[in-house]
Amino acid sequence: MRQDGMPELDEPMAVGVGAAMRAGVSQKALRNRSLRRPFWGVRSLEPPRDALELAQMYAPRLRPGQLVSETSAARLHGLPLPSGAFGGIQVLVPEGAYRPSTRGVTSRAIAGERIRSTVVGGVPVTDPVLTWLLLGRALDVPSLVMIGDALVSTADNYPGLRGARPMATLHDLERAVAGWTSMHGIGRLRLAQPLVRAGVESPMETPTRLALLDHGLPEPEINGEILHAGELIARADLLYRDERVAIEYEGDGHRTDRAQWQRDVDRVERLHAAGWRVVRVTRTTLEHPEMLAGSVRALLATRPPEPIRRAF
Repeated sequence: MRQDGMPELDEPMAVGVGAAMRAGVSQKALRNRSLRRPFWGVRSLEPPRDALELAQMYAPRLRPGQLVSETSAARLHGLPLPSGAFGGIQVLVPEGAYRPSTRGVTSRAIAGERIRSTVVGGVPVTDPVLTWLLLGRALDVPSLVMIGDALVSTADNYPGLRGARPMATLHDLERAVAGWTSMHGIGRLRLAQPLVRAGVESPMETPTRLALLDHGLPEPEINGEILHAGELIARADLLYRDERVAIEYEGDGHRTDRAQWQRDVDRVERLHAAGWRVVRVTRTTLEHPEMLAGSVRALLATRPPEPIRRAF
């Protein structure tokens, strides 16, 4: 017990009021103004530093059978979400069970036999596939494709993902969508599922690929290796191999990290010398997808240059 009457707390230093009182903490100590109240009936010493700690702070309020779900679960699994996604706690319960509703918390009920769960950081959450399905009611098709790409990615370098890779297979997603005849968002999920692809290594590769497809371009190869004279010279986010067109998404780290910037320059020089054309895409580029598609279409319609002899 601490000097202020509070019990010693593990990270993220949160405790349910009922549990604290049963442990001998006085009501006076629980009313201490230095304590934070992240949720009704919960006290903490510090604010949450991330989505996992926020969920851990709510965990004392979870009843048996209740799970953190939807955007809350997506963040715990490390799945990419669009900006502006709900930032509180979302809870899933079996149909007929009590549904919590308080500041910063929303809830939803589905048939108990459809619920699949796992545990992340000590917090019971919906499993990755059910999380994706439940997001169908709130997210648009491109966002659902992006999350689907993350679920089936086997890349160790896909940023943010927690747990084993892949988190699901293409067949898992196909079977999951087929198993729901009616639910909020099932129409968007049916559109998104066939567009999910294995092999994606970062979130922004997905909207780049979708921008090309939405404007009638053929589907590019994903993260393919490019050889010249029998030597590996690059891997491209997206590529049209026959036309020797490589498309690279460059996040802000490509600009601010000098070593990364130099690697990018060297890779582009190698590709140019091998007769490849390179389209570099940024977040700003994706604000005008028709211009990106136009640039790629023009390159696909022209013959690539001959490789420079003895370039390497």
